[in-house]
Amino acid sequence: MPHAQHMIETCNKMWHSSKNYEEYTAYLLCVKFALGEQRIWPGKLRIHKRAHSWVRDAWLTSNDWTDLDFMFHGWKIEDLETAKDFVSPFTKDFNVSECGRGYSGWHYRSDKKKPREEIKRQLANFEKQQMDSHPKEGRIPYFLAVPDIGECYPYCEDI
Repeated sequence: MPHAQHMIETCNKMWHSSKNYEEYTAYLLCVKFALGEQRIWPGKLRIHKRAHSWVRDAWLTSNDWTDLDFMFHGWKIEDLETAKDFVSPFTKDFNVSECGRGYSGWHYRSDKKKPREEIKRQLANFEKQQMDSHPKEGRIPYFLAVPDIGECYPYCEDI
């Protein structure tokens, strides 16, 4: 992206100087602005919208999941041990010797598996909460002012 060299440098500085979640979020906004709307560079790269790739943040849906989910991001044992209100979607720890094809070895709580429409509703509610909590004066990027995935999940990436 030679046309965005200054912005890339700015984002890089933000990344290397970030010390907390708020500064990390500012870095993410910077990168989104630098990339613009383009998400597909045919034959080279595709950047998926949130919740549309093979991994997503489980906390967005209180560890509820759907058959579209493959992997959750951000489950570090040291963080989970101190996390308030963490409810694992599994009934027991994994035993690699039990793992095989299909669901063998996956002891998940049936109440945490939700229909796609329920996950869509939870993601839409999260986005609404985020839109309401960000100050709008002087910075209204489209992805904080209008839904990004809540209305189209799980088909936002369909062309």
